[in-house]
Amino acid sequence: MNLLMTLDRNYIPQLNVMLFSALHCDSAAHFDVYLLHDEGLSEEDVVGTRVLLGQRGELHLIRVDEDGLADAPTSDRYPKAIYYRIFAAKYLPDTLDRVLYLDPDIVVRQSLRELYAMPMGTAFFAAATHIRGFLHRFNELRLDMDEDSPYINSGVMLMNLQALRAEQDTQAVFDYMDAHKGRLMLPDQDIISALYGQRILPLDPIRYNMTEKLFALHRHNGDGMTLEDVRQQSAVIHYCGRNKPWKPGYLGELNVFYNEAVSQMSENGHFCITPRGVEADGTDLLAALHRVDGQLPSRGRSADRGRIIHHIEDRRRQHQRRTAHHVPAPQEEYFDLAHKTCAPFCFLPYPMPLPAEIYPAAAPRSLPAAQGKGPSA
Repeated sequence: MNLLMTLDRNYIPQLNVMLFSALHCDSAAHFDVYLLHDEGLSEEDVVGTRVLLGQRGELHLIRVDEDGLADAPTSDRYPKAIYYRIFAAKYLPDTLDRVLYLDPDIVVRQSLRELYAMPMGTAFFAAATHIRGFLHRFNELRLDMDEDSPYINSGVMLMNLQALRAEQDTQAVFDYMDAHKGRLMLPDQDIISALYGQRILPLDPIRYNMTEKLFALHRHNGDGMTLEDVRQQSAVIHYCGRNKPWKPGYLGELNVFYNEAVSQMSENGHFCITPRGVEADGTDLLAALHRVDGQLPSRGRSADRGRIIHHIEDRRRQHQRRTAHHVPAPQEEYFDLAHKTCAPFCFLPYPMPLPAEIYPAAAPRSLPAAQGKGPSA
């Protein structure tokens, strides 16, 4: 099975959790993992990832020259790497006919084989949507989408590389970016939804793109969904948005699946993630923890694994007790709810002009080249 991720070194810990969870839930799975990245990712960064894959996978690093994306709309939250998946067919080995793209902020709960093997015909992508009603109409106007085109979440996408290589028009993507640069808020999925909506197969979001918002919608306003329902029905848990289970103050209930995956990794001796989001890999566990917490000795008999794990759990419980007593003011609660249910679609004026320095005028340009395609699979 070919898997694709686009990231920098800051998301390597979450990548490892995601890959471990995918391997753990399918004991016979073998993955060829392709990482599209810029010069900010090195072999040293992925040593732990290669160890984790072991004999059950291969890791291929493909560096992308970003010169061709110099004028692409970006922000701190949405770096140029998000465009790599739009042009993945150009960067990946020609021998690959399909690839499953996964965001690293995902936990896999069930085998992905059924998804990977689904017939695609002439479709470019298969993906789920979380948008309906007013928000879908808003996106139609914002992006000039067809009425019956889905607005997808691009965190889980099966990609038909053969069809994309044969038919994707690179210049059309750049032209669309230029024409709508003041309206793109989630640029990669904006572009994919608007340009290729008629070539997207729908996926069940509950099964393949379960999010905290979707869970809350079904739990409180739908069919009374429970965590056990999620456990039975959802193959992919996606922690999209700013609400991340490895950060303090997570809001929701689906973090239980992330915590379970981290605990299973620790039991298998790979690495653990502290409550502060700091990862440590194998033999470097003590040193990495010592750097962020002066209470831990960096060596000696007292610096044993059991004491460290106990310390981590104690700090997590302390944090939970502190946050449990925080009661937000009414206006804070309202804006937080509004942000999590409607952002980024409902509170920006149409057509949402943004500073010119963020979206400079763009001349016709060519697609950036990729280096090191690595062995084909």
